[in-house]
Amino acid sequence: MSGSEALDLDLVRSRIVDWLLAEGWQTTRGSGEGAAWALRGQDPGGKVVLFAQERDAPHRLVLQASVRLDAAHTEKLQALDPKEQEDFCWRLRMKLLDMRVDFQGVAIPLEQINLRMRLYTEDLTRTGFFDTLGSLQNAMLYVIWTVRRALDQPAVEAGGEELRIN
Repeated sequence: MSGSEALDLDLVRSRIVDWLLAEGWQTTRGSGEGAAWALRGQDPGGKVVLFAQERDAPHRLVLQASVRLDAAHTEKLQALDPKEQEDFCWRLRMKLLDMRVDFQGVAIPLEQINLRMRLYTEDLTRTGFFDTLGSLQNAMLYVIWTVRRALDQPAVEAGGEELRIN
């Protein structure tokens, strides 16, 4: 890696940190396989997103998040009719595709769904970055609310079982 590439990596990381902090996020150093650098960010509402710039493809910035279901939610989904379970997973898959979000883990037993989006550094702007981040956060909320709706639960339950966003 040349000195200018290292500077570009530092510049991108610094820019991302500055933008997140300006919007009230908390950031800490993260780790990721194959990452030139990784950052763990937590928004004011507690949602966690991992940001990384790939070592082998430094022109690409990756944003990742996951939604983990607790055992109670997983069991309730498994108690649904098998056809309902399959339809539920297909609806999730198709909507996430429509949202242009890469995903893994949309299968019964539904325990954790990993979500990922890419952003290219050549045209990195604050608007483009936050648009992509907003799409990822919308996908997280979509998964949570879809699970809760399938289980006839309100979108947010005070003091009750919560789906975790990590």
